[in-house]
Amino acid sequence: ETNFWRYFQNTIVVSAITTVIVVTAGVIGAYSLTRYAFPGRTLVARMTLLAYMFPPIIMLVPLFLLAREFGLVNSLLGLALTYISFALPYALWILRAFFQSIPVEALRCTLSTRSDQRTIGTPQAIAAVSAASGPTMP
Repeated sequence: ETNFWRYFQNTIVVSAITTVIVVTAGVIGAYSLTRYAFPGRTLVARMTLLAYMFPPIIMLVPLFLLAREFGLVNSLLGLALTYISFALPYALWILRAFFQSIPVEALRCTLSTRSDQRTIGTPQAIAAVSAASGPTMP
């Protein structure tokens, strides 16, 4: 006999926390990487790609040591933070490419007329956000 409903509840909680944080931080980070000019912008984008290129198994031991140091071993928060560290570079990269594909004029149009924002910006963003949130599910 297993405790299926408890495991299912844990999966839902970890997935929800991971998805909300990754999508929120990914949208904010990717938008700022594409639309705001700041020193080191290209370096941050390249470091994001570099972090995504590492196999997750390489980061397993350092993540375990950090989790043990902060008392997060065998906890849902520790598991969610681990998933976030693996999924956030992917989400940033996918959403950055999406925001780069949207012309600045289209965004200015949607921001200047609030009625068009739901008809122009939101349908385009749904596809990108769903693609970025896919790998966050355990």
